[in-house]
Amino acid sequence: MSNLKPVTPHTQALEHQGVAKSWESPLGWGLGAQVARFVRTQERLEQPPTKEHVLILTLNRFSATFEGPFRKKIAFTPDTVTLLPAGSQGTWQFHGSGVNLHLILPPKILTSLDPTARVRELSIPWELDFDDPQIRALLKTASIEAQSGYSTGLLFGDALVSAIVGRMLHRSRASLPEPVGSGLTPNQVTQVRNFVLDHLDQPVPIERIAQHFGYSPWHFQRLFRTATGEPIHRFVMGLRLKHARELLHRSPLSITEIAVHSGFSSPSHMAKHFRQEFGITPSDLRKESARPGVPEAP
Repeated sequence: MSNLKPVTPHTQALEHQGVAKSWESPLGWGLGAQVARFVRTQERLEQPPTKEHVLILTLNRFSATFEGPFRKKIAFTPDTVTLLPAGSQGTWQFHGSGVNLHLILPPKILTSLDPTARVRELSIPWELDFDDPQIRALLKTASIEAQSGYSTGLLFGDALVSAIVGRMLHRSRASLPEPVGSGLTPNQVTQVRNFVLDHLDQPVPIERIAQHFGYSPWHFQRLFRTATGEPIHRFVMGLRLKHARELLHRSPLSITEIAVHSGFSSPSHMAKHFRQEFGITPSDLRKESARPGVPEAP
């Protein structure tokens, strides 16, 4: 994977000390998160004050001693999760090389995802070695998505970031308000649908949709799912696929042009999701549509 900008201060601090970066990529579209994989052979690292919250998923076995506001010896194993809050610093003494996945979150993400902004006062705690199945699974999914070039779509990346931050807030015992009522009204859902259709040929990050309708991303996702029973990224993908199917039936555009008009990053990106949804490839559907007597899809 190519190294995509911007490189975070956290990444720069590690690379300055000789830690090898396998890859780094933005996670999602509009929330500013980065995901990266590092291979460390150094026995000692200085951790300068971090400007971001950093979640680290350990991928191999090694041990370490941390010296900072407290001292702790840790035996890291695959799937151990570490949370370094913004502003944390200290010294690490390692025994054995390490391979880790880092999710780097600017502090503004927490405030942007909280509808009341009370989380501005929230203190995210140190957690140097904990087991959280949900965060672990989300980090692994984030890694797969980044390395695949976001084959599921950048909107899904935003949803992953929101879910991870939500879990962090839950662990820190932040009190986020529940959605009121039964979610978005039917008229609001229709307005969301029309907004997405109007911008179907371009990336539509969760943050942009939520801001358009006056919600924080976190609150909007919960309201939308309560009202429709599905996450917003899946809803948007469904609209893209239906639009592509209609164009394949009725338009002389090439498959590449249809992919672009429907908001897919490439024909192969469209084909993958098309096959998953309809059980047929776009090219095969077009061939079937050209045969006389074949009814159009509803």
